[in-house]
Amino acid sequence: MKRLLWIDISKGLAILFVAYFHFFSTYFQHGVLPPPDWSNVTASALTLLRLAWFKISGLGFHAVGVFIILSGWTLMQSTARRAEKGEIAWDAWYWARFVRLYPMYWVAHLVYLVSPFVARLEPMDDRIILSLLGLRFIDIEMNFMYLNAAWWYFAMLIQFYLIFPLLFWTARRVGPWWFLFIG
Repeated sequence: MKRLLWIDISKGLAILFVAYFHFFSTYFQHGVLPPPDWSNVTASALTLLRLAWFKISGLGFHAVGVFIILSGWTLMQSTARRAEKGEIAWDAWYWARFVRLYPMYWVAHLVYLVSPFVARLEPMDDRIILSLLGLRFIDIEMNFMYLNAAWWYFAMLIQFYLIFPLLFWTARRVGPWWFLFIG
């Protein structure tokens, strides 16, 4: 499979920026910056750099969107290459993705449930079924944050995968520029 190195590097940088953003957010819930010092040129430059770093660091959540868009681009590209060779077997396409994703997701649930180092803020109840299925968007107010709020990403992937054939068909039908405009 032909890969674009710049996309892989960009996705990797986006992942690192998201991880850094989570660290940054957690630190500044409890830590503070030193007060601004405008007493001389060096101190003023350091104060400006510190403020710029603080503002740029606060934009880390945008890296999630970058990662999602680049992943969608990669998925569209690989599916288009497959479509050039012949008809796409969507059942096999879905099977390959779900077999790759669900076992890791279930292991994450298992680790969460047996780990002694997890704060269990909610009781285990029948919502675990929807969580294990990745259907956290059903009754979203009750299920979205259930057990581990970070699992929202898996539910989003499931939704994107469910509509991907429609998106793929539309992109091929109207062309990339119109698809981008519609999107």
